Amino acid sequence: MPNEVTDVWAQCKIVTPYTVPQYFKSCREALMHRVSQYEWRPKPEAQERAFAMMQPSLRFTLDDIMELPEQIHRTVECPLSDEQARFYEEFRKKLAVMVEEKQITAANAAAALGKLLQICGGFVYAPAPDVLKLDASPRLNLLRDLIEENDRKVLVFAPYRHMLEGITEFLNSKQGLGNGSTALIHGDTKDRHAILHAFQDTDQYKVLAAHPATTGHGLTLTRADTVVWYSPIADFDIFDQANARIRRIGQKHRQQYLYLQAAAVERRFYGILRRKEAVQESFLALVEEMSRGTK
Repeated sequence: MPNEVTDVWAQCKIVTPYTVPQYFKSCREALMHRVSQYEWRPKPEAQERAFAMMQPSLRFTLDDIMELPEQIHRTVECPLSDEQARFYEEFRKKLAVMVEEKQITAANAAAALGKLLQICGGFVYAPAPDVLKLDASPRLNLLRDLIEENDRKVLVFAPYRHMLEGITEFLNSKQGLGNGSTALIHGDTKDRHAILHAFQDTDQYKVLAAHPATTGHGLTLTRADTVVWYSPIADFDIFDQANARIRRIGQKHRQQYLYLQAAAVERRFYGILRRKEAVQESFLALVEEMSRGTK
């Protein structure tokens, strides 16, 4: 149950349908109580009841059945450019006013926090179809340097398509790694299988820039030994599965996971993900924390 205790319902509905209520709504009411129109919180005994729903069970971890090289997780501090810092502070102040005037709800908290993440990444959604490109040279140059320091292939994850397109454009430029070094995969990529084959089975690409949801389950990408999170994603299940693409049978090298961060909103998101917290439930508290300028 990577995000909510109710995550167990769909799994049990397939495997042991007799252990869970027939409908999701009934399961949610059994495990959680409603706080507001958009927010549900687990009942005190929710984890124990969810665990009971998943019985009988037998579980093996990857480490139980084979020995893999060690893995290293490291956060990498990366300064904002002057332009990014200015936009970040201006939006943070607007966010503080919205919180004070109670304009922030669970429904729009995600969009507000996403805007701060986009500013940190340097690519911000403007009125469609425009994208505001900020000076993100400190982060992009650091990304290039981290990739160049690595002898093997690298996965780069970011949660926004426009951000991935900007990253790919930079890495394929003269200022980056050079043309043809980086492949891009997002939800509308039509030749996804050909790109994945070229990355895993040939020497064609050094880098795969991808939305984590497009590579999250089942894929083996062990030609890479490094994952760089250019920006965090607000879903632990996708985050965890994306990281697992390089930690699979066939991996012969030490793996490293690098998390780029420059501001409070990113540090908080990574902290939530590492602690396997329910990100959705943390949105409101996170918005209030960011509006106070917490470092």
